[in-house]
Amino acid sequence: MPDFHLQGIAQQHYQAGRLAEAEAVYAQLLEQHPQNAQVLSWLALITDRLGKLEESIAYYKQILVLDPNAAEAHSNLGAVLCQKGNVSEAIVHQRLAVELMPNDGDAHYNLGVALYQNRQIAEAIACYQQAVKLKSGHVRAHNNLGMALYRLGNLEESAVHYQQAIALHPDHINAHNGLGLCCFTWGSWIRQSFIISERSH
Repeated sequence: MPDFHLQGIAQQHYQAGRLAEAEAVYAQLLEQHPQNAQVLSWLALITDRLGKLEESIAYYKQILVLDPNAAEAHSNLGAVLCQKGNVSEAIVHQRLAVELMPNDGDAHYNLGVALYQNRQIAEAIACYQQAVKLKSGHVRAHNNLGMALYRLGNLEESAVHYQQAIALHPDHINAHNGLGLCCFTWGSWIRQSFIISERSH
């Protein structure tokens, strides 16, 4: 059992934004308890936030050695691997996370992010749709659905999801920009169709 006093100190540092200090204390705890999944999870999270992606990946993989069915570790590892550019490996872990947590909207969202990054747009859309079905207030999933649908030329549905993202988060810059792009593209298509129609008469 980890030292509760040290855990308290680590959490105080973390809550205050002193991530390097929190990492140092959790590293001390890990020396005492090298197979404690909770300590490994905190170190994985903190090193990710510090931009130490290789270390974060290593911690998540240690958790999965201890428990291959640790669903959140699969999902979080997949997210870090995506940041690192290891998208194919990320997809493997995100698929496992979805299998282990089929009713978790975030798991479907994270798989969608990895698939989108791998240019599997249609599959990413299916994941984002499942994410908002399970968690209707998932702002990022609505925004990413807008982005993915726009990529496939589905402007009307894209605009709907951007609008939903804005309704949930009025200051969402990317959603506002995406909706504006939808409107601009739609307007350009209408103008082009009108010109073609005029020329045909």
